[in-house]
Amino acid sequence: MGREPLLRVLLAEDVPVLRLGIRMLLAGFPDIVVAGEAADGREAVDKALELKPDAVIMDLSMPVLDGLEAIALIRPLLPGTGILALTGHEDPALVRAALEAGAHGFLLKDAQPQELAQGVRAVARGQRFVPQRLAARLQGG
Repeated sequence: MGREPLLRVLLAEDVPVLRLGIRMLLAGFPDIVVAGEAADGREAVDKALELKPDAVIMDLSMPVLDGLEAIALIRPLLPGTGILALTGHEDPALVRAALEAGAHGFLLKDAQPQELAQGVRAVARGQRFVPQRLAARLQGG
């Protein structure tokens, strides 16, 4: 019986307790492993280039270099790496900005663990991932 290949994820979040919580949530999914962490946008770019992960979970509000800028830098350098933008702001303009910067998907910080894992899996495969409630708002506005 074959095992699913592990998806290697870079977790970029500046708040230590949130980074720990997300890492612990992802540990519950046997096909996902956190290969590295970053506490600011510049570190996220550097670690992404070093680790070449399958996916990056990128907080949009970070010091040094914000998430949108980091996404725009990572995307052309690592076209095979999926990027999942993460934020607490349910703003369609921010979703659009993240997708235009090069993110494959977008997730709110109030997402359920299963939705986080689905998002990571989708962007790692190069697919778009936007939760239904945000997709409906994007269509409407």
